[in-house]
Amino acid sequence: MKTILVVSVKGGVGKTTVAVGLAKALQRAGHRVGLLDLDYRSPSVPLALGASPDDRKLRLHHAETDKGDALVPPEIAGMPVFSMAFIWSAGQAVMVEDDAAAEDVRQVLNGTIAWPKGLEYLVVDTPPTSSGIVMTALKAGG
Repeated sequence: MKTILVVSVKGGVGKTTVAVGLAKALQRAGHRVGLLDLDYRSPSVPLALGASPDDRKLRLHHAETDKGDALVPPEIAGMPVFSMAFIWSAGQAVMVEDDAAAEDVRQVLNGTIAWPKGLEYLVVDTPPTSSGIVMTALKAGG
């Protein structure tokens, strides 16, 4: 699986728009694509795909994988999507230190999420920062 990171230090420049557009374009070209929203402070990938974060169908569930217990991402627009929006209620304020967030990212990229087998691309929408979250994703993205 190839990982494509959409990165910018500044917020509000269209990272989510680019990530969603790229994932949809790859999907239209016949590729199996997953979309990962790593933005803790304003996860917006589900909304960009036309889904409400409060939609009960978007709840994560667990599955046993060869790496142990993992979260199975729901499908939106025909592709598996994992977003921090699935973890917290809409509008809930979240404060996460960079070290803790970087560890979460490390876990997500190394087996905590049970992406479907045969996924060719994972498009990652990163938060607006140059901190540990993005650096961890860059190192793990290979």
